[in-house]
Amino acid sequence: MRTSLARMTLVMALCCAASSVFADDAFNFNQSGNAKSTKGDYEGAIADYGRAIELKPTVAQGYYNRGNAKNHIGDFEGALADYNKAIELKPDFAPAYYNRGLVKNEMRNWAGAIADLTKAIELNPKDPEAYDYRGVAKAHNGDIDGAMADFKKAIEFNPNDAVVYSNRGNMKRLHGDLDGALADLTKAIELKPDYALAYRNRSLVKKAKGDLKGAHADLQKALALVSDVHGTVKSNSRSLSETNSQ
Repeated sequence: MRTSLARMTLVMALCCAASSVFADDAFNFNQSGNAKSTKGDYEGAIADYGRAIELKPTVAQGYYNRGNAKNHIGDFEGALADYNKAIELKPDFAPAYYNRGLVKNEMRNWAGAIADLTKAIELNPKDPEAYDYRGVAKAHNGDIDGAMADFKKAIEFNPNDAVVYSNRGNMKRLHGDLDGALADLTKAIELKPDYALAYRNRSLVKKAKGDLKGAHADLQKALALVSDVHGTVKSNSRSLSETNSQ
């Protein structure tokens, strides 16, 4: 009996030791992945996060981290799969809902983005960028009032975010509130003087108001700041461009 108990104790001790080693190794691979991701080595980060997941497949953070790295290299389907798994393992994982919503925005899945960002807001109701991204998705999905409400909420939580003022200003321009649009776009430029898209959109407002000289000056400023080879001001998934295509 004593021999059996001793063997059982030894087995349990070895199992605990192995589990501890796996946990330490998984942590180290995650840390290595984080370091590589910070340096822009996303492929290396993905490999390290994969090793961490192999060792600790029930930890949501590893899938979330790998999803972020896949997002950076444009593997949106892979990122979605990892965020799905992270949420399955941890249903209250607000950042996973938020980032999955951003990926769906990139994929132009507006309804899916709105649903995920709404969940992220439920879990973290004071995140201004979640409101802004949801506003962008709502604008593309045709919910103008909802988009305006989200931009307003984003500004309440962060009144110094130039992108939100630019987005709201562009929405106002598209729907005929030229004075409101001019005020918001001017505020965006005040907060971010090198914001080419805000200059571009403000030039359209000034043109609509008959200020052709001011419109020309803003357009030239926009093109001088940031332009691609075709002379078109670039934007990103969080910025509404000068047109509102659904």
